[in-house]
Amino acid sequence: MKKGLLGILLATLTLGLFGCGSGDFGASTTSVSGMASKGPINGAKVAIFSVTTSGRIDKQLATGTTASSGAFSADLGAYTGAIFATMSGSTATYTDEATNTAKTLGTQKLHAATVVTGSGPINLAITPFTEVAYRKAASLRKADIAKADALVSNVYLSGTDVIKTLPANVLSGGGAASSAPSQISYGLALATVSQLLKDQSGATLESVITQMQNAITGSDPTTATLDTTFKSGVYATAISEVRTNANLQSGIVDTPLNITLAASPTSVVANNTDTITLTATVTKFGGVVVPNTAVKFAVRSGTATLSSAQGTTDSTGKATITVKSGTIQSAVVITASVAATSSTDLTTSTNVAFVQDPNDPASVSLTASKVAATANGIDSITLTAKVTRVGTGPVPTGTTVTFAVAAGTATLSAPTGTTDSNGNASVTLTSTTVGSVTVSASAATSTGGKVTGATNVEFQTDPNAPASVTLSASPTTATANNTPITITATVAKTGGGAVADGTPVTFAVTSGTASLSTTSATTVSGTASVTLTSTTIGSVTVTATVAGPKTGTTTVSFTTPPAQPTIATVKLATTGTLPSGTTIGSIQTTISYSTTKGLTFTPPAVATGVGVGSIINANSATSGQVIVSQANTTGIQTGEFATLTFSIATGNIPTASDFAVVSGTATDITGLGQLSGISVIIQSVTIQ
Repeated sequence: MKKGLLGILLATLTLGLFGCGSGDFGASTTSVSGMASKGPINGAKVAIFSVTTSGRIDKQLATGTTASSGAFSADLGAYTGAIFATMSGSTATYTDEATNTAKTLGTQKLHAATVVTGSGPINLAITPFTEVAYRKAASLRKADIAKADALVSNVYLSGTDVIKTLPANVLSGGGAASSAPSQISYGLALATVSQLLKDQSGATLESVITQMQNAITGSDPTTATLDTTFKSGVYATAISEVRTNANLQSGIVDTPLNITLAASPTSVVANNTDTITLTATVTKFGGVVVPNTAVKFAVRSGTATLSSAQGTTDSTGKATITVKSGTIQSAVVITASVAATSSTDLTTSTNVAFVQDPNDPASVSLTASKVAATANGIDSITLTAKVTRVGTGPVPTGTTVTFAVAAGTATLSAPTGTTDSNGNASVTLTSTTVGSVTVSASAATSTGGKVTGATNVEFQTDPNAPASVTLSASPTTATANNTPITITATVAKTGGGAVADGTPVTFAVTSGTASLSTTSATTVSGTASVTLTSTTIGSVTVTATVAGPKTGTTTVSFTTPPAQPTIATVKLATTGTLPSGTTIGSIQTTISYSTTKGLTFTPPAVATGVGVGSIINANSATSGQVIVSQANTTGIQTGEFATLTFSIATGNIPTASDFAVVSGTATDITGLGQLSGISVIIQSVTIQ
């Protein structure tokens, strides 16, 4: 119905021809540069019409006649909107590319439809391909025209615009070498139409156009393809024959006509390491790859570094480089270009992106297990940094987190930590200084930056901390012969009362000459004690220190020791109440003495006191002990019964405490057994 209405309309329209194919209707705002080709059609009549918004052909806007090159021009005035162009002429001629013979157009008409969107020059090609687009259009509404033009452009011309591209004359002498690659591609596609005519017996231009129209499967310009039988059959043969057609300009079929640029992957992390592979593919007519051809690469926008500014296509027509970014995150446009003709480059581009590492830290949240602790260097606060990543969720396990005391005085258990599977890293914080403390936690990003979180805590006075140390000595004076003085530190806490048991106290002699039994002790019920001895006459000051620090001092005196003793006399006695009518018949006792005070037992033991007349058996003496066995045939009462004598080596001054009763028993004179209630004691020790 669309074609019938067109015939009636054109029959009633009068074509007003103008010189050199031009005419003028209305204001000169939109000029048309046209090309009628199958190859170039000479002497054809062209008429251009406006189209209503409903898709109806309306007023004639301009007419013209094609020149020998197939060119025509027209002026559409101020018109904008859809236009419809028709070309006809039974005597119009063109040179057939397949046979290199002149032919007439005859009754064949060719049409084209497009949309004028504004003032300025436009191109308008009228060819067998625009005829196919016209026939595939559902109507002459703007959207249908644009869809049909895109459909044919994509299916037959690899995206070259079927309307806006003016085809080159690819015949020998046609000057195609100076044309743009898209024009050469269009011209070679028209040569393929001629080859289809030649190869199919009885074919006409009309039948070939119909064949090409019917070979398109689908109506979506982005997914439509050619029928497989047609594409791999007569159409593939025609393309192959065009490549060897001697009628065409020498080398024209080897002109690079298409370049594509692919990126893999299309985005990587901006870490100055990860790269994107860029592959440019160069093809010529028929999709044949172009090897050994230089391809130039460049960064059109954004920041990135190319591995090379130029590559050479391999046997598959591919040239490959890589691109990387420093640490700058940005979208980047990369171009690839190849010299198609001596004056024209083919250029394409692709978009890539250098992005932040999805595993990069996005935030750090620092929390404290408690907001306050005691400033005693022991009470600790656990600080936990939770680190989330850019791609949501926790950062990878093992991410390093750096902790720092940003303000105040405190000590971290470690300067760094690593995250667990939940993105958490922890350290502890202690202090001996009262006051506020600010702690920060940070995690580094792949671009050299960092994200940080912080929290504030408080260290408070310890009510149990030592508040004072009082030092006392007992006695305050001793002889300078290693006679000990007990030094006692009494430690009170801040909250009152004694400090906790186990509080460490450090002792030191801060003046004079003396020796401490130990330099440290711990408190029990608030006190800690050590002993002090000296062999030097004079005053000695002792200082005790506890945490805080708190200190206390005391001063004692060491005096001249007595003359060197040589003998120690030890008197033994029994004590207790004898049963009525009972006396002691024998005594068995063991006496110990210090082995570090220069004491040596001088036998024998001598019966003295009530024991006079008793028999003392041979004394058994071992190091540090003397065993005394005494018997009396008449019986004795309780009291002193024996005397032991010890020699004292020079340099030693023993005391009574250096002697002790280890054991002692007494038996009844009648031989009835051991007397209960009777024990052996050291009655006296005389050092002289």
